[in-house]
Amino acid sequence: MQLIGAARRRVTNQCPAEKLKLWGSALSLVSIGLLTIIAMSLPLGEFGAQTSSDNTTPQLMLQLSHAVVVSAVLSSDNKYLLTRGLGIVRLWETENSQVIRLFEGDYAIFSPDAKYILTGNRSNARLLETQTGREMRSFEGGSPSFSPDGKCILSGNGEIARLSDTESGREVRRFDGHSGAVSAVFSLDGKCVLTVSMDKTARLWDAETGLEIRRFEDRVAGIYSAICSLDGKYVLTKGIKETILRLWETRSGNEIRSFKAKEVMDCSETFSPDGKYMLTKGWEGQDAKLWDTQTGQLIRKFQIELPSGMSVTFSIDGKYVLTASWTTLLLWETETGRLVQKYSEHSAPIQSANFSADGRHLLTVGLDRNVFLWEMQPARLIRRFEGYANPVLSVTFSPDGKHVLTADEGGTGHLWEMGSGREIRSCR
Repeated sequence: MQLIGAARRRVTNQCPAEKLKLWGSALSLVSIGLLTIIAMSLPLGEFGAQTSSDNTTPQLMLQLSHAVVVSAVLSSDNKYLLTRGLGIVRLWETENSQVIRLFEGDYAIFSPDAKYILTGNRSNARLLETQTGREMRSFEGGSPSFSPDGKCILSGNGEIARLSDTESGREVRRFDGHSGAVSAVFSLDGKCVLTVSMDKTARLWDAETGLEIRRFEDRVAGIYSAICSLDGKYVLTKGIKETILRLWETRSGNEIRSFKAKEVMDCSETFSPDGKYMLTKGWEGQDAKLWDTQTGQLIRKFQIELPSGMSVTFSIDGKYVLTASWTTLLLWETETGRLVQKYSEHSAPIQSANFSADGRHLLTVGLDRNVFLWEMQPARLIRRFEGYANPVLSVTFSPDGKHVLTADEGGTGHLWEMGSGREIRSCR
């Protein structure tokens, strides 16, 4: 079982047979390929949890099966960069591009204040002090995550999820009730915890009291993953044995409707910020679909003439839907379905796109090795980030919105100044 993090503003490649998902409450972008890049950001989207189909212990972070995977995580203050490749994590000082620490791990994330680092593998994790590298404590089972305010750490071990104080390590609360391996993740406001277990249930808990608020059960297909809408009103679960999605109302626990595999075989089923809509993209047909979450009814389709591998998503304010048609990005008005903007500069299929936190800009990367910075409306190309010897696989904005972080297939991360387009640092 694994946790799907709060990163709805990313737009990445669709997942084929091998699935790649984004875990942890502080990550913002993922792409598929030999290299994966992840950047620390304020949580903007849904939260969720996912189970694995092989009955192994729940895990956070990435489920993948690539020969080489490298990740880059930028701290919230832009002072540090974490890179990972082949089980080795390196901590860099961005000012001088120097590696100041190495340690083993399959993943690594910063705390919101960049004071601590969580790193580890599927069986255990460690909390490290960023400045000194001193190990504060260790965790067994699953991959822990920080609360939105960074004061607590949530971890799953066996059938129980635990909440502990970041500074002292004292157990603050436990979420006990599952009869199978469990993983857990915070809601965006930190008030709730969502868990998924091999016992075929997803459960929503009160983070303050530890009491179970609602239980979602699928005895037919089991539950492989679950995400919750931003407003907390709806939960979407995906089956283990059958790829069936079910939409639930949180308040009553009632199932609103189910979706067949051919309707929503996408890695990024996503809710609008206000929770009114759900956006999906299926393998069969080329259209993105907009659903009413309250009724489960199909509202409209967004036609995609030449589909690319990119997923579909809402804009930051939810007023628009972004899709890709081969080398062109299309921006649609959510309420009317009207096409309002086209972004056409790439000469090869668009691989991913990322919104800025203020919703004014858009970063795109294509298989043409070009990274473009766009003004959202009107659609205007502002800047090109060029000079890549290898295909660019991932792009994202820094937490402060002043820099752009990219990664290429050769395993090199690049930090660019957004205003001037000047490359500040490169780390390999």
